[in-house]
Amino acid sequence: WTCGGTRLEAHQHLPVVGGATDIEVWHTHPHQYLAAASPGGLSVWRWDASGHVFAPAGGVPPGVPATSVRAFGGFLALGRAAPLPQGGFGVYSWDGRGLAEVQNVTGGGDTLQLEHARIAGAFGDRDLLVRSHKATTGSGDVTLSFYLWVGGIGFLPFEDSDVPEAWL
Repeated sequence: WTCGGTRLEAHQHLPVVGGATDIEVWHTHPHQYLAAASPGGLSVWRWDASGHVFAPAGGVPPGVPATSVRAFGGFLALGRAAPLPQGGFGVYSWDGRGLAEVQNVTGGGDTLQLEHARIAGAFGDRDLLVRSHKATTGSGDVTLSFYLWVGGIGFLPFEDSDVPEAWL
């Protein structure tokens, strides 16, 4: 969208198969990216400053379904709806040229939303992922699960009492 004084006008339309359920914008030097999560597959675009438009970034295999998307430190976390596979989420590396799965967290029902935060700890900042998901009991309840990024391992689930001090 662009704003010319008092009126907002559409600047560019980006097609998303199945309709976007979530979007994320992030910067990985030297580019700015936009991703759209969709049941029809993840879409990623790179900002083309010379043309002032988003252009397809490529490198995303077709049909990677996602209900939610969050970027952090060269990675994308993609929430999934069950049974793809059994809900949960996947973590993918993103180098600007391609998407590669590095972790698959299954179970726990449909992922409704993922949120990312950096938290400070005794041994530096860590990435925290909060996942809201439908309960697997069929009750319709929504549950929050917390995951801490441990370099070389991936996201591990935790509650406050479960976090080893060495991870923080």
